[in-house]
Amino acid sequence: MSSKEMVKEVFDIVLFAVCVCMLFIYIAFLLYEWINNRKRKDVKFSSEYTYNFVMPAADKIYCILKSRFHFELKEETAERYRKLYVGKSDEEITNNYFIKHISLFLYTYLVFQIIFLITVVSCQRNQDIISGYYIEKNDIGGEQKQIDVQADIGGLKKDTEIVIPERKYNEKEIVIQAEKVKKHIYDKYLGTNKSADNIKKDLCLIKKMKGSMFNISWLSSNESVVTTDGKVNSRKITTPEDVEITAVLKYEQYKEKIKFNVTVMPVKKTREESVWEQWEKAFEKSVDETKSFKYLRLPDKVNKLSVTYSVDKYNRLWQIAGIMALMFIIVPFASESISKSRLTERDKQLKLAYPEMIEKFILLINAGLPVKSAWIRIAETQCDKEIESGYLMEEMLLTRHQMENGLSEEKAYEMFGRRIGLLPYMKFCTLLVQNLKKGTADLIKILEYESADVFSERKENAKILGEEASTRLLMPMMIMMVIIFAIILYAAFAGM
Repeated sequence: MSSKEMVKEVFDIVLFAVCVCMLFIYIAFLLYEWINNRKRKDVKFSSEYTYNFVMPAADKIYCILKSRFHFELKEETAERYRKLYVGKSDEEITNNYFIKHISLFLYTYLVFQIIFLITVVSCQRNQDIISGYYIEKNDIGGEQKQIDVQADIGGLKKDTEIVIPERKYNEKEIVIQAEKVKKHIYDKYLGTNKSADNIKKDLCLIKKMKGSMFNISWLSSNESVVTTDGKVNSRKITTPEDVEITAVLKYEQYKEKIKFNVTVMPVKKTREESVWEQWEKAFEKSVDETKSFKYLRLPDKVNKLSVTYSVDKYNRLWQIAGIMALMFIIVPFASESISKSRLTERDKQLKLAYPEMIEKFILLINAGLPVKSAWIRIAETQCDKEIESGYLMEEMLLTRHQMENGLSEEKAYEMFGRRIGLLPYMKFCTLLVQNLKKGTADLIKILEYESADVFSERKENAKILGEEASTRLLMPMMIMMVIIFAIILYAAFAGM
C-alpha cells in the first residue's frame, strides 16, 4: 500500500470517528436533559408542542442564551401569538416561541448529523479502484458500471466518466436492431451537415421511424472515425478520411443495403487533447484484453507519462451539507407560515361562531338574565360539556375569570373585543359597554337586528364555503377522469 493510500485510509477513519463522536455527544446531551426533566416534577411544557425529546435541551439552551442576551418578539409576531395563545402572558409567549424554534433547530441538526454519518459510511464503502489500477466488473448477466474518476497524466488532470461493461464470455456478441425506410434515411442521415463531402458534425443514423416495420442496422468501414451510432470522431484523423457507411434494412425475409460515401474533415488537436486521445485508446485496448477477467486494469502510462487515479468519495457530503443548510433556513420560515395560517383559521372560526353566540345571548337575556350572568352561563355550559370549544370559548372563559377576579365588566368586555380584533365582536362589546354605562333599554331589539344581519352574512359565508369545497373537489374529479380514460384505452388496445 502506497503512502498516499495510507493517508486516505487514515483520513477515512478519522472522519468516521469524528462523525460518530459528534452524534454520540449530541444524543447524550439530549438524553441527559430529558432524563433530568423527567425527574423534576415542577417543570411542565405546553401540551401543544410535540417536541418532547428535545424540549428540555431547548429550554436549557434558551436559559443559557437568555442570561446573556435579550430576547424580544416583534410587535406583529407578539400580537399574532397573543391571539393564538389566549390567557398567556407576554413572557410565556416569548419563552414558548424561542424554545419552539430552538427545538426545531435541534431536530433539524439531529437529522443532519444522522444523514451525514450515513453518507460518510456509504462513501467509505465505495471502494471502486483497487490497488490503484483495478476496477471490479459486474458478473455475467449484470449491468455495465459507470464511475467518475480523476485521472492524472504527468500533471494533466481530468475528471472523466468510465463505462465498464459487465464480464462476458469471449464468444458473446451484441446485436443492434432498428427500423427505417429509404426516403427517410436519405433525408436524415447527414444530420446538420450540408454536404457529404464536408462532414464535421455527427451524422443522424436513425434506428427507427414511426409507423415503419423495418429493422435498420448500420455498418461503417472505419468505426474509429464514424461509429455505427453516427458519432464523428474528426479529432482522430489528420487528413480528410473517406468512410463508407451502410444501412441494412430488414423485414422478415426482406433485406436491402443502402450505401453512403462521406468525407470526414480533420480537426486540429492540442497537446492535451492528443494525450487524452492516447489514454482513451489505451483504455479501449485494456477493456478488450480483459473481457473474461474479473478486474479491469486502467492504463498506468500514456506516452511515457505515468497516470494516477482517484475517486472523490466525499462529493455527496457537500451536497448533503448544502441541503441541510437550506433546511435550517426553510424550517423557521415554514414554522412562521404555519402560525400565520393558524391565525387565519382562528379568524374564520370566530366568524362562524359569532351568530350562535348572539342567538344564545338573546335567548338568555329574554329569559331575564343580566348580561354578566348570560356571559357566565354560556361559558359554564361549554365547560360542563367538556368539549373542545375553540377560540371563542377560550376568550369568553378568560373574560369570565377576569370578572371573577375583580375586573369591571366594562373593562373585561373592552379587552375581549380588543383581543379578538374582529369588527363584529368589537361592535358587540361596544353595545354591552354602552348598555352598562347608559342603561340602554332596547338592547334586546338591537341584538335581534344584529342577529338578523349576522344570519344573512352567515348564509353568504355558507355559499362561499360551498364554492371552495366544489373547487377542491375539481382536482380529484379530473384525476378520476384521467384514470377512467386510461383504463378504457388500455382495454381497447389490449383487445386489438
